[in-house]
Amino acid sequence: MVGVPEPVELSLSATRVAIRLLRSEDQPLYSRLYTDEKLLRYIMPPLSQAQAIKSFQNALALNSTRIWSRLFFVVEDKLSMQTMGLVGLSSADWTTRSLEFGIVLQHDAQGQGIASEILQAWLPQLFRTFSMRTVWLEVQRGNSAAVAMARRANMKRMSGIEAGDKQIWYKSSQQ
Repeated sequence: MVGVPEPVELSLSATRVAIRLLRSEDQPLYSRLYTDEKLLRYIMPPLSQAQAIKSFQNALALNSTRIWSRLFFVVEDKLSMQTMGLVGLSSADWTTRSLEFGIVLQHDAQGQGIASEILQAWLPQLFRTFSMRTVWLEVQRGNSAAVAMARRANMKRMSGIEAGDKQIWYKSSQQ
């Protein structure tokens, strides 16, 4: 499909962090994050260790797909080069040029504005370089950190599209 960026083209450097594609050596980070009930409370039920390993293998496979709909990235601290979380781009629709942004940071990386920094730095790249028209977040009611991140990125809450406890926040290339 014309205009679909190669996964290897997607990386980001922000003030404090660098974002790179998930690699095989990231399995411990992935498993640690996806088995942590507290970290995932607003995202999904935690996985068992076996489920996390299988999910990680699937994520690696998705990252190598030429026409991708879902990609996984690792967040690294620029100074220490320590991994601190994962970013996901999912539900990519190359017809409507839209995708979902998701992030999970380990406990010691939360509350520092890192997620907001990443989202704000990545939005212009997704709009300009990859011609996305809309980037959206699915936010569970009560996740005040995600709502604050969306607001700092000047995203708008979509009215009338709430399912249960979920809200959709979006930003279009026209905003």
